Amino acid sequence: MEQVVALLCVFGLGMCFALLGSISVKLMPRMEIDTGRFGTLITSFFVACMVASVVVGILIDAWGHKPFAIIGFLVVAGCIFLISRAKNYNMVLAACLLLGIGAMCLNDVGNTLIPLVLFGGNNAPAALNLGNVFLI
Repeated sequence: MEQVVALLCVFGLGMCFALLGSISVKLMPRMEIDTGRFGTLITSFFVACMVASVVVGILIDAWGHKPFAIIGFLVVAGCIFLISRAKNYNMVLAACLLLGIGAMCLNDVGNTLIPLVLFGGNNAPAALNLGNVFLI
């Protein structure tokens, strides 16, 4: 089961990275924003990713993988729903910040579990290469 969770985590992370670019054509007119303000959404997502990656990594060491896998999937799903229903720019901005946190929960869980669960835990580089193929 851990193999499935690890691979779903990195697959979910790949979807998070692709999400904003894939919806930009529909989101910008709906929010009545230009490319500059859309760039702010992407920047906020990645800044949240940078901060959350460190914090979540430390917390995974203390509390384990399971709570952060659950949190990651729930937060990402909630953010996608929130973006789809957002009525204003600030709601989308908040969703992008939360999306960064959820994405890094998935990233940290996936990248710490994959070397342990694939190839019997004996070939970490190959396991990470196989697991992270979803990000391409």
